[in-house]
Amino acid sequence: MEKRKGFFWQNFDQPGPGVDPDEPRKKGVRRFLELLVQDAGKLIKLSLIYQVFLLPAQVLFLLFVYMDSIQLGPIALLFLGLFIIAAVVIGPATTARVYCLAKMLMDMPYFLWHDFWKAFKENFRATAIPGIVYASILAVQAYMVFAILLSIESVNYMFMVTTLFSIVVFSMLTPYYFLQAAYLEQNQRVRLKNTVYLSFGHLGRSFMSAVVDIVFWGSCFLLQELVFLPVVLIGYSLSALIRLMCIWPPVDTIFSIEKTLKARSQTQLGEHEKAPVNNGD
Repeated sequence: MEKRKGFFWQNFDQPGPGVDPDEPRKKGVRRFLELLVQDAGKLIKLSLIYQVFLLPAQVLFLLFVYMDSIQLGPIALLFLGLFIIAAVVIGPATTARVYCLAKMLMDMPYFLWHDFWKAFKENFRATAIPGIVYASILAVQAYMVFAILLSIESVNYMFMVTTLFSIVVFSMLTPYYFLQAAYLEQNQRVRLKNTVYLSFGHLGRSFMSAVVDIVFWGSCFLLQELVFLPVVLIGYSLSALIRLMCIWPPVDTIFSIEKTLKARSQTQLGEHEKAPVNNGD
């Protein structure tokens, strides 16, 4: 059978010339660049899938901001309520996104839509409400930044510092939460406790992850239509992949996610399922 060729159909099943099949997986920037080449098509598809789940909440939030700016109180509140309802899918979708990205990072077999949808359904009940909280906090922070920019000459500097601090801390915490939701069976109390401990216990990595998140969302907020197409095509996946690579080493060291999954895959070959590996308590 003839193998398909081209940018999105490259064959990575066999080692290339001079490549040891048992060569350890690359790390850091080299691994990131390798993923960009090997999984570029999948990263684009994943970004587009994620955008589909975000779109209703995004549109409703923009309508709320517009209606609120022209002081149509009841209508603005209606759009706010609809935004909260639409945000119910954001937590499960974010969890499914990191589930797929972690499989790419671990170089494990995956089927993008199948794995995304499976992770979405399995984590819906556990992450729907946290996802609403996550989306609502992001919306409040965006609204606060918008207010600062509108009154930059007379802004209260304490308000500005508080807003920036909340954005940094929130951006440090969230990737740990959704990575645990994707791969570990835990109750919410344990997951939240671990999120705080991991975030502040590895401040350097957490801060790097937060900077990536702030640069990404800041670009979306400030440049808007100039970055819309690249954000939709690959931005969601690319920013999340960089953040995942920032936090992955300590999380995998503590919970042995990769080791456990690979051990299970040897006995359950071809079965794609969420693998609870440690309750982290």
